[in-house]
This record gives sequence, C-alpha cells and structure tokens, in this order.
Amino acid sequence: PIRLKVWYQQRGYREANIDTETTLRQEGKMSVTFLVDEGRPVRVDSVEFVGAEDLALPDLLRDLPLRVGAPLSAIAMDATRDTLARRLSNQGYARAEVLRSFRIARADPYAAVVTFDVAPGPLSRYGHVSVEGEAELTESTVLRTLQFRSGDVYRASQLQDAQARLFGLEIIRSATVTPDLASGPDSVVPVAVRVQEGDLRRVRGGGGWSSSERLDV
Repeated sequence: PIRLKVWYQQRGYREANIDTETTLRQEGKMSVTFLVDEGRPVRVDSVEFVGAEDLALPDLLRDLPLRVGAPLSAIAMDATRDTLARRLSNQGYARAEVLRSFRIARADPYAAVVTFDVAPGPLSRYGHVSVEGEAELTESTVLRTLQFRSGDVYRASQLQDAQARLFGLEIIRSATVTPDLASGPDSVVPVAVRVQEGDLRRVRGGGGWSSSERLDV
C-alpha cells in the first residue's frame, strides 16, 4: 500500500488513501484487494517560466507535458523541465539549466503555482573538432560526415545524428561524438570524435559475411 500511495501522490493525489482486503481461499491461497480512495487532487493553477521571456524561441514553451488544470504530477513537472533543457540545447544553449518548483497557498490547498526557472546561459558555438582513431578513413572524410563545423551554432541533436551517420559507414565498428562542456569559455564547445574501424574483410554488406560473422541470406 505504501508504494501505491506514493504512486498516487507523485501524480497529484496527495490525499490518496489505500486500504487492503485479504481473503483466504482454498489450498492456502490468499487474494488481496486494494481499495483506493484517490481523494481530491491538487491541480495546476498556473505555470510561470522565469528567464525565458527574452529568448526568441517561439516553440520553446509549446506543447509541454505539464498543463494548467491537470493534477500536480511530479512526473509531468520533471518531463517539462527535461523538455525545456533539451529544446534549449538544440538551439545553441549548450549549458542551459532549468529548475522547477511549486507553491501551494494555505488558503487554497488544492491549487498549485508551478515555476520553471530557465537559465539558458550564453549562445554557444562548436569549438575545435578533434578526430581520433581514423585509419583507412581520412580526417576530412570524418569531418564531412558530421555535417557541422567549428563556428556553427551548437545543437545537441546534431551530435546524435552525426554519431549515427558515422556508425552507418560500413567501415566503422564504433563511433562517439562527445561535447566537452567542462572546459573553455561558456560560448565555445569543443567536440571529440572517436571512431574505430572494423575488419575490412567483414564489413556489413549483402551476400557475404557480416560484422557479426554470420552469412547473410
């Protein structure tokens, strides 16, 4: 019952009451029934976004998980915080931070005001892009595959796409594209690219031995 009560509380039903009924059946078996009284939920009365007013990002606050009028769900609040941080990182704000909080007035214990404090940090650009591990592939080939260059606006989604494109090359067995967010000025993000080639005789392809050493038929 405790875990079930926590489950409801995390979703805004702070007064949920859980009880159980047990029934002893034949052959020593027992059935358990959970009796749930959700109670009145705390609902989101309003949502404030502090620090996002001056950002020219029209889609930043669109279709967020937390909605006004919905129960005060910690899961939805966390999802909204993570969505904001991800959207900012995809628009050049590599070191963006988002904090969430809420307050419930004593006069109205079933209405919550939720606040997201948005600290975007400076607009960032890619710094030096280093390439390690290439052998048959040249560094210029790897850099062309990335489809971003030093000086371009930083976008976290581009790093994921670049890693997928590198791994899509038949000669590549593993690839990582890692931003360095801990060093240098806040407006510059160096990127380290590491690739490991597979055995050229076992490259992925139709009609032959694949990289997992099985015959493709």
